[in-house]
Amino acid sequence: MSIMRSEIAESATGDTAASQGAAADSRGFAGAGHDPRIVRRWLWLVSGILLVAYLLLQNPYWVPGGDSDFYVAIARTFAQEGKYEYNGLPVAISPPGWPLVLAGIMKISPTFASMKLVTMACMFASLIVSYFIALRFVSPRMAGIGIGLTGLLLPVYSLTYFLHSEGLYCLLSATALLLAMRIREGDRRLIMSGALVLCCLAIPLVRWAGIFQLLPLGAVLMSGRWGFWTGRKPILTAICAIVIVSTWLGTRWSLELTAEQQLAIKDAGGSSVMETEVPDDSATSDARSVDLVSTNKDPNVSVFEEYGQRFLRSGKWFSWLLWHPSRFASVSKLADEAVTVFGWSAIVTLGYLAYVTFRRGELIWTGLALYCGALCMNWPNPNARYFIPVAPLIVIGILLALQMISDQTRTRFTIDWGKWLRRAFIYSVLLCNLAMYGVDVIVMRSSRFYDTFEAGQHKDLVNIAHYLTSLEPIPEGATTLPSDRLYAPSDGRVMINERYENLARVRFSKAGMRAMVLLTDVNIKPLDPGLSKYTMPQDPSVTENKRRFPSRLIKYVRGRRSNWLLIQSPSVPWRVWHFRTPDFIYKRLARDPDQPPSGGWTLYRYDPEVGDLVPTDVPPVEGWPTRVPGM
Repeated sequence: MSIMRSEIAESATGDTAASQGAAADSRGFAGAGHDPRIVRRWLWLVSGILLVAYLLLQNPYWVPGGDSDFYVAIARTFAQEGKYEYNGLPVAISPPGWPLVLAGIMKISPTFASMKLVTMACMFASLIVSYFIALRFVSPRMAGIGIGLTGLLLPVYSLTYFLHSEGLYCLLSATALLLAMRIREGDRRLIMSGALVLCCLAIPLVRWAGIFQLLPLGAVLMSGRWGFWTGRKPILTAICAIVIVSTWLGTRWSLELTAEQQLAIKDAGGSSVMETEVPDDSATSDARSVDLVSTNKDPNVSVFEEYGQRFLRSGKWFSWLLWHPSRFASVSKLADEAVTVFGWSAIVTLGYLAYVTFRRGELIWTGLALYCGALCMNWPNPNARYFIPVAPLIVIGILLALQMISDQTRTRFTIDWGKWLRRAFIYSVLLCNLAMYGVDVIVMRSSRFYDTFEAGQHKDLVNIAHYLTSLEPIPEGATTLPSDRLYAPSDGRVMINERYENLARVRFSKAGMRAMVLLTDVNIKPLDPGLSKYTMPQDPSVTENKRRFPSRLIKYVRGRRSNWLLIQSPSVPWRVWHFRTPDFIYKRLARDPDQPPSGGWTLYRYDPEVGDLVPTDVPPVEGWPTRVPGM
């Protein structure tokens, strides 16, 4: 709050003592002498809109989120046992910062509502900090519009109800950027430099990708044509770089696994990715560290071709961030190419801004370009979520570039093309994301949340987890159990098939396992991917009650001492976000359009009397869970 008050106060004077210390070429950092009343007015307006919008998305339930479930499960283990483990195995794929924060929240209130409110507060605070960053470049009105647009982007607002680490990461990175700007403007107080170094220490503890934050951060500190390599700025930049890199390396080293642990993880059959097209037989796992650099692994594609494709697909990163419905255009090749071209229009606009400002000694937009370029070229598939920490800069940068174009065209042409392009950008982004937001509000406020969220595909998992955890626990010290009674499963007694079919394509996903680990509070075993084909019915006309499984599958389940097996049915029709695709669209997309409608999960129990897996009737449950199971 003290930083915000000082930011508003400095906006009243324009050339403050802080801005006087900056080079004349970097006046953009110091703002333009904004009227503090207008600054406050837009601050309160944007804050009010975003706060109401985010509160409407809150409900007391668990929101399935893949990575969210992974973080919460780790946090629960740490809160209960003080161990940094997931599913009974050590964790190295994720830094410990965010799970430890969640563990602290659980100690106070182990409800999903409490954790989601903290996530929401972090994202909201990061946008408010970004508002003061935006004031360095544009007017309070444009800053308010830009931050409001950013806060309503689907990849941004969805992270107020998912329990991903982005909320905390965005707050730390935005705060570090604002502190760097104040230091660059001439604020020589030691507390500013100390706070910046502390942010640099915390950032890689929350996300491995935090090491890329050096690019925009260093660009801010080193901006200015005159005295580029003089003064304390290069020293502070070097200190920040050393802190971030050493923390990143030290954390990874501390989480490094032994050879025995890697063998145990390989035996568990995990995977370091959420979804793969083919079974992953390598010794990777949710518990094993993830590579920072994602290189080409397809032997049929050359390195040149791979990175050429990544370069072209960069447009999708921006389209999916700003106009998120365009992500669904991948079903049509022509529409998919149009989305790529549309995204490249944003890249060209930001590239123009980086070029113009670089000539004046302002490097932040060049740093933004390097940050985005590093992500686009490093990851094989577009993922707009990785752009969230710099989303405010992307939106403000586009608005600023279009303002520059407007200033130039206003004197050269009869039509102010820049103004119309700016309006088209604002309205198109707003309409696309408000449409998605409206649907999300309806779903989040629904009295039957799991029936509507993502077309109800998680409802069966909720019912199954509630059923298993509601069974009578195994009596302590019992050596033999009656065969006519069912007991709640213990560690390793539940197995899950990670295979699922969508549009007749076979994929393997960790989402179901992560959900069950969280909801049951027991360690879950994955089914061997090589045996997953035996779980699919060969004859669709055969009902579940009359179905027989191959003996090879039965022997495997028995050999792993599991009593329960979860199998996911093919997703027919295709589920898109919160909807099921209409029949005529599905038939055009699917390889086998004549498949009967199916979907969801079925729980099978090994019955020693019949020597087979038999389906289990699971009663539905409503209003569960609202708190972390096991806490």
